[in-house]
Amino acid sequence: MKNYFTTLICLFALTYFSSAQWQECNNGLGNLMTSSITSSGNNLFVGSLDGIFCSTDMGNSWTQKNNGLSNKMVNALASLNGTIFAGCFQGGVYCSTNNGESWKAKNNGLGTPTILTFFTVENRIYAGTNGSGIYVSDNYGESWTQKNNGLENHGIWSIYMKGSTLFIGTALGIYVSDNNGDNWTNKSNGIEDKVIRAIVEIEGILSAGTDGAGVYISTDNGENWTESNNGLDNKIVLSQAVYGNNIFTGTSGGGVYLSEDEGDSWSQVNTGLSNLTIKVLMIDGDNIYCCTSGGGLFKANVSDFITGVENKELSSDINIFPNPADDFISIQTQENNIGYDLEILDSRGQSVMIFNSISILSDKIDISMLPAGFYIVKISSESKIETGDFIKY
Repeated sequence: MKNYFTTLICLFALTYFSSAQWQECNNGLGNLMTSSITSSGNNLFVGSLDGIFCSTDMGNSWTQKNNGLSNKMVNALASLNGTIFAGCFQGGVYCSTNNGESWKAKNNGLGTPTILTFFTVENRIYAGTNGSGIYVSDNYGESWTQKNNGLENHGIWSIYMKGSTLFIGTALGIYVSDNNGDNWTNKSNGIEDKVIRAIVEIEGILSAGTDGAGVYISTDNGENWTESNNGLDNKIVLSQAVYGNNIFTGTSGGGVYLSEDEGDSWSQVNTGLSNLTIKVLMIDGDNIYCCTSGGGLFKANVSDFITGVENKELSSDINIFPNPADDFISIQTQENNIGYDLEILDSRGQSVMIFNSISILSDKIDISMLPAGFYIVKISSESKIETGDFIKY
């Protein structure tokens, strides 16, 4: 009888773990109140209520990295060309240039507000604060400039750039700037709940996650927004991430939802998750990570969720080679034209490189400064938009 029950337990465990999509990644993670995650090269960094932890093995094990970090309540993390930024609760910004081995406060012009979010593009970083608005630094945090002209609310929950247009999510809706944040205009037409926790882009379509009214979609660059909650039972959205044509949405208490049709419909993908409050989602290569409020970090492979992800490159409109790549990529389009505008977006849908009037067939694109991960290439001409993707290792 004892052997019988032992066999049943083993079979149950084998069945459960083989079917689980999300896997807990908390080995060495000293605090399970995780709030942020970023990648830099082959390293992952997670922010928690007990500082910063680093993993060199894709999240399988973690080591605390708090040297010089006097404020250990870390709300936000970002990576910019090898520099790691940490945003703290009532502590401003700390930076590390040696993979987290040491940290220095970088608050010139910033003070010590609570940092809620970061956004990086090219060599610039934006910092969204709780009550002090938005700041920008063009010198890796050595100095910061406040950019609040036109903002009616100074709590900045999310930041995103589409082309040259900057979007921020506040407690009073979405604000838009066409001049790098010098002036802001509210663009929230159609959004019921004004607290915007997340903004991402998929195939030119903007998606905004709200704190209570679910997801809204804009097809006209933010002029108008339409509710898109079919299947989204939990409408308290905390985070979003983009992989190819797919959107992952993290909620408060409902776990993770996936849309494979640009937000038209949603389904839960929670197998293996023991905590359903998803503070942050990040896609790194073919892995998706989620920070939870009290359950630590979880990881899954996107192929566990997305139909046909392994054949994704066959549907691309452009050919990118080599792929995967390390230093440079070349691009071949269906039409041998020149004068394209080219944009490279990271796995969150954030723009990381922009080129105007590039000659696709003759120019190599230097990607050596990009962190390892999955990237989307979008090429725009007067007549069409072509997309493809590549992996940087």
